[in-house]
Amino acid sequence: MGDSDSLWSKVPISGSNEQVAPNKLQVSLPTKNISRDVDISVSLWFPTERVSSPKHFGIRDGGKCRIAWKMIPSASSRRWKPIAYFSTLPYGWIPCDEVDLFKQFIACIKERWSRLCQQAEEHLSERVRYIYSCCILSMHWIAHQPEPNTAS
Repeated sequence: MGDSDSLWSKVPISGSNEQVAPNKLQVSLPTKNISRDVDISVSLWFPTERVSSPKHFGIRDGGKCRIAWKMIPSASSRRWKPIAYFSTLPYGWIPCDEVDLFKQFIACIKERWSRLCQQAEEHLSERVRYIYSCCILSMHWIAHQPEPNTAS
């Protein structure tokens, strides 16, 4: 369990001790038996680290992105009122509401996805350059081979 995991486990949200699975969006919603307050959390560990190999390019671990909020029933209406927000996002502002918190979560994931796509594009470009240079070298080698001896 990493430092962020041990800190997150102290968050007063039900399910905060649950392990986050790699490359899987996990949503924790309240059960049907809602008590006085409701906890909602969304987690994603993306991308997970992968060591470079001949078939795959290396990926650095993106870490775990987590958001959660606690709500209570509003006394004046039938709506629920958020009372606390928690996150591991790299942003330092308090959201206006739970929708704003979720937008921040999506922005974080979008940034990670863009970075991963950029890495993939760079890897593919590198592989194409390598294959192209191998083809050029092969053609150059073939062109400079002595003519076969056709003497009978």
